[in-house]
Amino acid sequence: IVVFTKVDGCPEHALTTSKKELGKLLRSPEIGKRPFAIKTEQDIATCMGKLHALAPTIDISCVTGEGLDLLRKMLFTLPKRRRHEKKVERPFEFLVEDIFNVPGVGSVVSGFVNAGEITVGSNAHVYVGPTDDGTFLKTVAKSAHIARINTSHITAGQSACLAFSLNKELRKKLRRGMVVL
Repeated sequence: IVVFTKVDGCPEHALTTSKKELGKLLRSPEIGKRPFAIKTEQDIATCMGKLHALAPTIDISCVTGEGLDLLRKMLFTLPKRRRHEKKVERPFEFLVEDIFNVPGVGSVVSGFVNAGEITVGSNAHVYVGPTDDGTFLKTVAKSAHIARINTSHITAGQSACLAFSLNKELRKKLRRGMVVL
């Protein structure tokens, strides 16, 4: 999607020149798409099934509000890139994005549940790794939080925090980029 902003304050000849330059760039063999101007909601429906060949262009102005509703509708009608509901049946996979040491709780990792689901508690055994030597640490996922709200169950497609039962020595081995399986 190409968005031309500030069209209310742009000289007409400059906007026309920019659109022509963009058309040349999009039609080049490296990109191979045709620009398609979005002027109405019907244009959005026309363009949706043909995103592999078309590059929708929308003119907007934040001052007058022109085109903002079309842009919003266009973004909301885009197909999802990832279908996490299909990944629920796969084994649990959590991508670690950050690590915290919370007093009274212990090691906490935040990240994204890429596949599967887990119910936390004393019998929620997980493996965290790989560590520097390529091994995985076996531990227990004690608790989970989604948006700072305690929960017992997390599933594919959610961002969450997991608290682990790790001693100080093993806590030092945690790092960003690990996975929890």
